[in-house]
Parts: sequence; C-alpha cells; structure tokens
Amino acid sequence: MQRWLWPLRPGPALVRGFFVGPQPWSPGHRGVDLAGTAGQPVLTPFPGTVVFAGVVAGTPVVSVEHGDGLVSSFEPVRAQVRRGQTVNAGTVIGDLLASGPGSHCLPRTCLHWGVRRDGTYVDPLQFLGAEPGPAVLLPLAEAVPTGLGQPGVS
Repeated sequence: MQRWLWPLRPGPALVRGFFVGPQPWSPGHRGVDLAGTAGQPVLTPFPGTVVFAGVVAGTPVVSVEHGDGLVSSFEPVRAQVRRGQTVNAGTVIGDLLASGPGSHCLPRTCLHWGVRRDGTYVDPLQFLGAEPGPAVLLPLAEAVPTGLGQPGVS
C-alpha cells in the first residue's frame, strides 16, 4: 500500500496514541491526537471522496473514504470541502479549530484523526509507515515529537 501523508504540516507531535481494549466495546482511544494550532490547515492524507462534512455531537467533523474499506475522520475541523467531493492526498479539507466542545486535548489544540477499516477502528500511524506503539500519558504542558522516519530518532 502507498504511504499516507501527515494530515498536519509540518509533521506534528503525537499528543495521544491509539488504544482499543480487548473487545470492540472496551474503553480506549480510537484514533490519534496530533498537536496543532487553531486555524492550521488540515490535509487529507490519501486520495478519496468526502463522505461527511458536518457536526457530530457538537463537534465539526470531516470524513474521507479512501477505498478498500478505509475511512479517515478528522475533528474538530471547519470544513472547506463538501460531501461527494473528490480530494487528492495533501488537499486542504478544512482548518483546525481551537479546543472546545468535544476536544480531545483540552486545554491544548489538537487534531483527532481516526481511521476505520470496514467499520473497525485501526491505528492511523500504520499508514504513515510507522509501527503502532503503546499510548503514553504525558503532562498537559508537553507533547512528544513523533520523529517517525527520521534517522537517529527512536
């Protein structure tokens, strides 16, 4: 499979990783949180078709279907695309909103990126060519640079 792009540029710090318990209904974090700034452009990581651009439970969300049963969702994002629109990898799909209702990173601003394969959540980082790893809890004032794909960074 072709490698995906980061949905934020430059490559963001990972604030919170992917985690799902042993059962589909188990508690967890079904996506990753990426450090960002309010107003930062959000890009689609892989070509596809916008299947949703609207509000879910008070949070603005954009979802893109990539084919092969893969759907990416991004929140909180003010959409600059519409349902049914075809997008290329790197297309701006909206801008990141500051922390607010539904934010995963209060008091910071971050992008929550989830990916489903045939309806089941999977770790988005695997599509970047990265090995999925355990979630790491961080102090509120810090974020860890991912360093993925950079020589000398583990």
